[in-house]
Amino acid sequence: MNAELVVMRILHILPGVLWVGGASLMAWVIEPGLRAAGPAVQGPAMRSLAKPLTKFLVVAATLTIIMGFGLIVRTPGRGFDQVFTNGWGVTIGVGMVLGIAAGGIGSTAGSELKKIEALSAQITGAPTPAQAAEMEGHQAVLRRNSRLASVLGLIAVALMAAARYV
Repeated sequence: MNAELVVMRILHILPGVLWVGGASLMAWVIEPGLRAAGPAVQGPAMRSLAKPLTKFLVVAATLTIIMGFGLIVRTPGRGFDQVFTNGWGVTIGVGMVLGIAAGGIGSTAGSELKKIEALSAQITGAPTPAQAAEMEGHQAVLRRNSRLASVLGLIAVALMAAARYV
């Protein structure tokens, strides 16, 4: 048993599960449910969830990606020289690219949330039609990017799980 690899795999897999699972739950279940509940519920709930969840997901994604690179380097018989050159390498390489893309796309949530927060601070009472349209635009970008990042992350997880057997 290689204790270093066991720890590295745990530090890759557990944060990856939390990252992709948390992002997917938010994108496909929580956000649509809050949106269906209406602005009176959605606004306060998203304000309380968004910042801590975004920080949590960024830390989990960063740890997952860093440990993934470490695993490529430290796993006996594997290395970056094999990425995109054999079955394992193609599977790992595509998974790595999709995982990094998911992290990058998901990280746009922070800037969209800041725009939503700034716009919310300007609104007193009912929003003007222009404010409502701008808010919906930011929410649509956030929703689209969150779902895209979720799908890319799920595909990356599937590829990583399968790579050993390809």
